[in-house]
Amino acid sequence: MPRRFLILANPIAGGGRAARRAEQLVAELRERGMAAELHLTRDAGDATRRVAAMPKDDPPWDGVVAAGGDGTVNDVLHGLLEHGGASHAPLLPMAVLPVGTGNVLASELGLPRKPAQLADLIADISHTRQVAIGTAGEQHFLLFAGIGYDAAMVHRFAQTRTSHAGPGLKRLRWRGPVFHVLRRWRSDQVLVELPDGTKHGPYTEVLVTRVRNYGGAFRLPHFVEIGDGRLHILAFKTRHRLRWIPFVLRGLFGMLRRGKDLDWFPTTSARLLHEGDPAPIQVDGDPAGQTPVDLGVHPRPSVLFCPP
Repeated sequence: MPRRFLILANPIAGGGRAARRAEQLVAELRERGMAAELHLTRDAGDATRRVAAMPKDDPPWDGVVAAGGDGTVNDVLHGLLEHGGASHAPLLPMAVLPVGTGNVLASELGLPRKPAQLADLIADISHTRQVAIGTAGEQHFLLFAGIGYDAAMVHRFAQTRTSHAGPGLKRLRWRGPVFHVLRRWRSDQVLVELPDGTKHGPYTEVLVTRVRNYGGAFRLPHFVEIGDGRLHILAFKTRHRLRWIPFVLRGLFGMLRRGKDLDWFPTTSARLLHEGDPAPIQVDGDPAGQTPVDLGVHPRPSVLFCPP
């Protein structure tokens, strides 16, 4: 039997380019002697449902491909976890064809962006690596979760975004949520509770990350490493707009450091609390409920096709 792959493509990602590139990938895989089936997602969560419903045998699938942005990757990841069930066997391998507004995972791992290059990578089954999966309540993530200004912007963007905007237009649409949050500046009071029971804070912004590349523009400190299996909690104390300017500039040039206004907690579990009303949470750039939230590392890692 030829190796079989299911390709999940968000047809509106990249202004429609994701569907076209996914079709090219199908052809490239077939040229290399593999079987490929393309599924165009219809709405948020459709990729999760389709992957979760894949039969596990007769004949088995050898992997899946997420074609789109980081949101599509997250949907496919949740589907793989549901498909795996309670078994402790490794998850099916996932490849990523990055097309969309945000492709942080592709940038972090140096993933190929052309269908032919990705087909070559998939054809060599030795080019996989295990990457730990973070958990935030019932949500799972490969990139980051956040509480504070970024989560407020994500929730605002989800309320205002349009479904058929190309990547350039989507970036422009972020201006509204950004200015909305800046005009209604709030100082969140987030507490970080570690496994030993100690509480730290309060903080105005808490970023829980697995990667150094944040938002495609900011570089987080060198101690953040996607391959170490830990969650890196970056907790900011700054409360004034102008005091955030140095942090933004340092992030743009990869010069963020721990200090008086920035704490760092490397851990495998924690609990985030909010003093007062619940605060919104974002996971991999999508809304993910409100505080309080328990953080952790899933016992089963993801398996990703990556360059050697």
